[in-house]
Amino acid sequence: MIALSSGCGSIFMSDLFNLVDVGGKCLVEVPDSSVIFDRLSFAELWDEHLNYFTEENLTALSERVGFSKIFGAS
Repeated sequence: MIALSSGCGSIFMSDLFNLVDVGGKCLVEVPDSSVIFDRLSFAELWDEHLNYFTEENLTALSERVGFSKIFGAS
């Protein structure tokens, strides 16, 4: 698994958090990349993506910038 601690993903999520009103909600939809890492299926990497998220590392990144998770794909 990968985890993002800095870089464009963190900056984007932080900027997004600052745009949402207090008590507001934000929907984030990204491809689930867990299959790539679980099966080591690197042929499924997409050139157009800068970051690859699983539910766990997207939740961790979101919480790090101040969001709280309401629901997820689990």
